[in-house]
Amino acid sequence: MTLALIVFILFPSPKVATLDAHRMAESIRMVENSGWRQRGRDGEWGAFQIMPNVWQRHSRARQWNAPEWEQRRVALAHLADLRAGLRRNGMPESPYLLGLCWNAGLDAAVRHSAPARAKDYAIRCQNIYEDQP
Repeated sequence: MTLALIVFILFPSPKVATLDAHRMAESIRMVENSGWRQRGRDGEWGAFQIMPNVWQRHSRARQWNAPEWEQRRVALAHLADLRAGLRRNGMPESPYLLGLCWNAGLDAAVRHSAPARAKDYAIRCQNIYEDQP
């Protein structure tokens, strides 16, 4: 399992030559599968289950009352931050790694210390991303 994960990270899917941020955001939204006003147990909010500290970095709007377009805009801004973090650490911007970062955080992805549930989340993000037209 570990060897397969290492091979996957080093050699991401050939389908992902240039990552489409909108498609990636939609994949995350589909995995989260919550309503636009859904609140998670750790304070995450909305269709993308964005944590309050992430929201505050990217928006001045009230998170609990934000329209769909603002939630998507914040999600895309956060994805851009995660992509930059992966690049800084010499890692590919794959749907798997972005899903892992979204769920477990950039540090956990870079240090290979994400829990199994986050890896499962990342696999679901990748599968949805690759299945979208």
